[in-house]
Amino acid sequence: MKSSTLRLVFFALMATYMVMPAELNAQFYRGTQMEFGKNRVQYGDFYWRFYRFKNFDAYAYKGGEPLAAYVGRVADKELQEIERFLDYSSEGRLQFIVFNKQADLKQTNIGLQTGDDLNNIGGLTRIVGNKILIYFDGDHENFRMQMRAGIARVLIDQLMYGGSVKDRLQSSVLLNLPDWYVQGLVSYISTGWTSADDNKMRDGILTKRYEKFNRMLDNEAVYAGHSLWHYIVRTYGEASVANLLYMTRINRNIESGFLYVLGVSLKSLSQNWIRYNQKIYLYADKDKTEPAGEPIIKKPKAKCQFYNVQLSPDGSQLAYVSNEIGKYSLYLMDLKTGKRKCLARGGYKSLEQLYDRSFPVVAWH
Repeated sequence: MKSSTLRLVFFALMATYMVMPAELNAQFYRGTQMEFGKNRVQYGDFYWRFYRFKNFDAYAYKGGEPLAAYVGRVADKELQEIERFLDYSSEGRLQFIVFNKQADLKQTNIGLQTGDDLNNIGGLTRIVGNKILIYFDGDHENFRMQMRAGIARVLIDQLMYGGSVKDRLQSSVLLNLPDWYVQGLVSYISTGWTSADDNKMRDGILTKRYEKFNRMLDNEAVYAGHSLWHYIVRTYGEASVANLLYMTRINRNIESGFLYVLGVSLKSLSQNWIRYNQKIYLYADKDKTEPAGEPIIKKPKAKCQFYNVQLSPDGSQLAYVSNEIGKYSLYLMDLKTGKRKCLARGGYKSLEQLYDRSFPVVAWH
């Protein structure tokens, strides 16, 4: 009798578990069981809450509820727009993993086991399968751009390599796409063509950095690819992008895609792109003269970025931050003497971690 009662209770519990709805609280197990030495230091517990929308899911923790709601309002429209642009519909549901700030994102182990955390879009959006990891930096427009970049990368990966992990592994052996092709297209889809992009292209043309197109790496390759896709859309129309992706996937060759769709080789296309931009920037600046004086920063280090530049109220000093792949320094420069001194240093160099450009904050009092 006792044994029958226990069996009855067991089956009742199992039936209840199988029919009960999904819990609102969720944990990501990928990343909790990591290889030794691979897990990241976490300074707090994240108790995730799950939100289900029509075509995607969103995960957020305490304080991130308004961000998840924003994703629910915005992401579906962005998804439909990008699907139309690529002429492709997503396979399966997308998952947005929302972090309240970048510092929290840097603690996550999601994707660390497989190395997928290196799939970064301009240092912003991380992709792990159908998971899109995004963070809020105080600017909803940047937040939306991260969503667009994540959606674009997932759709392009599915289109070019297939939806399942098995398909992607098999296809990646046969089709190896360079950074300028994939990440450049993702960058273009996420932001379009802005004044900041225009300035980057102007600088690249004037310094002749983009003339050796296939030899560019990292961010330079992304910037150049962004501009090349912009040129393709302006010259051949939006429909050419989807056709290029399709023919490249079918032929397993980038060159064949350009020849079949655009009627020109990649080499000829890149030369036409350079000449097109030279006409815009070289002729536009031919009547301008350089300002007098020496550059403030003469020889910046490779991979070193400068930001948060603030001029003192009397115009005699300049404060700025330099960041070399994660290690930052805060400098104060005397504009009369040209001498500078370091006020603070922090962070550490890492090719795998996103670096936070919102810190340190620079302001004159």
